[in-house]
Amino acid sequence: MLGMRSDPANQVFTTFARNADIMTAFSDEELDRLREVSFHTPFDDLTVYGGARQLGEAEPHPILTGENDIRYFENRTSGLTPAAEELSQKLKKTLHEVKERVFIGPGDFVAAFNNYAIHAKEIASIGNPASLAQRWIIKSVNVDNLARHGEHFISGTEYLVNG
Repeated sequence: MLGMRSDPANQVFTTFARNADIMTAFSDEELDRLREVSFHTPFDDLTVYGGARQLGEAEPHPILTGENDIRYFENRTSGLTPAAEELSQKLKKTLHEVKERVFIGPGDFVAAFNNYAIHAKEIASIGNPASLAQRWIIKSVNVDNLARHGEHFISGTEYLVNG
């Protein structure tokens, strides 16, 4: 993430919660249940409303895959059963308990490996509403093979994804 416009009058933070810290809050049995295909995360608003293609419905998925890769979107990911929803809510609570705040100012660069942490935006206070509308953080995603994602590129580019 590269900070482009971020006014210190607005306390807008990028928060990070390390997956390793999150996982310590769960028992081995709960971690096993987080690995079950018992959760659903609908496509995000930008993907659904900003794109020109119909994506259909997102597939059910586990929250935890591999050793510690967490797939979770706060207030969007839900459990498909009452027990799974209880785990989803526990994860939400845990994220807020272990998160760390970072203010990304203009010119600041923050690199994080998405497979080891969950990040979010948190607005603590607004001192300048007009500049908040102009806040801009550039986010990038690294992949092993661009060719697999070519159908999602903006026409005329070989690197810029629509959405």
